[in-house]
Amino acid sequence: MSLMDIEDLPQTFKAVYRILRTKGRFTFTITHPCFDSLHARWSTDSSGTIKREVYEYFKEGLWYSRNSNGMRGKIGAYHRTLSTYINALIQAGPTIEKVIEPESTQVEIEYIPRYAVIPIFLFMLARK
Repeated sequence: MSLMDIEDLPQTFKAVYRILRTKGRFTFTITHPCFDSLHARWSTDSSGTIKREVYEYFKEGLWYSRNSNGMRGKIGAYHRTLSTYINALIQAGPTIEKVIEPESTQVEIEYIPRYAVIPIFLFMLARK
């Protein structure tokens, strides 16, 4: 959950690849880049259906959450497209073995109903 905080993603992936042992694994989790950015918001339509609206998905860069008390409101995060993450990882050298967009559990959905709408996180596994 720290790659969103690092400005130079390609160099980070290259450094990770360099220190991995042969057949070593690199796993990471990030907030799902398709849905988490300054240019996204939750809405509810007239029928009560919860929706995630995403604007300017392709606009990459540092952003700050509207919640100034939260971590992303205080330190910000770098929004990148999904293809930026995948291509930077491929260019660094490892082979991507698995990508997971987990569905939220029923307990999480009961606590935060909007978590039923989209994947909140993205997990990746790559190997040298």
